[in-house]
Amino acid sequence: MVPECTMIDWDDVRYFLAVARGVSVRSAANCLKVNHSTVLRRIAQLEERLGAQIFEKLPAGYRLTLAGREIIEFAAQMEASSHQLETRVLGRDQTVRGLLRVTLPPFLATHLLMPDLAEFSRLHPDIEMNVVPTGAVANLTNRDADVAIRIVLNRDTLPLNLHGLIGPVVSSGIYMSRDLLVAWRSDRPPPMR
Repeated sequence: MVPECTMIDWDDVRYFLAVARGVSVRSAANCLKVNHSTVLRRIAQLEERLGAQIFEKLPAGYRLTLAGREIIEFAAQMEASSHQLETRVLGRDQTVRGLLRVTLPPFLATHLLMPDLAEFSRLHPDIEMNVVPTGAVANLTNRDADVAIRIVLNRDTLPLNLHGLIGPVVSSGIYMSRDLLVAWRSDRPPPMR
C-alpha cells in the first residue's frame, strides 16, 4: 500500500497570503479576482491539511493565529519560488515579444531615458512597453513590474534576488541671475518668486 501524498496545494497558500496581506476575505477575493466563498473554501482546505487554525476572525478582519504567523515566511518563500520558476520558464522563449512593464522615477522617465525607451521600442516593435513613472516601490518578485529603475545609494541594501548595475552619474544644479542671487543673499525680497 502506497501512503497518500500530503503536499500542500500552492493555490491554497496563495489564498492564505492574500488574506494575510489584505486582512479580509473581501480584499483577498478582489485581489485574486474570485468569489469570497472561494477564498473561504481554500483557507478551510489549508487549515484542514495543516491540522491547525491559521486565522482568527475578528470584527475588524482576519488576524493570523500563532500557527499562521509561523507559516507566513514559508508561504512567502513558496510564492517567490513560484515566481522564479515562472520567470525561468518564460525566459526560455527566444522570441522578443509581449508586454514589458518598466517603472522608474518620473524625472528619469521624462528627462533622461525617454529617448532610450523610444529607441528600444523602435528596435523591438513586437514588445509593448508600459512605462510607469513613479517612485513607489514595485515588487519584482510579484511581477508588479518587469524592470524597475531606481536610484539606490548603497547596492548592499538590495534584496539578494535583485541585481543592481552602476548607472551614470547624475548631477543637478540651481541657476539664477546675479541680481536674484544678490537679493537672496541679502535677505531682501527677491524681484520674483
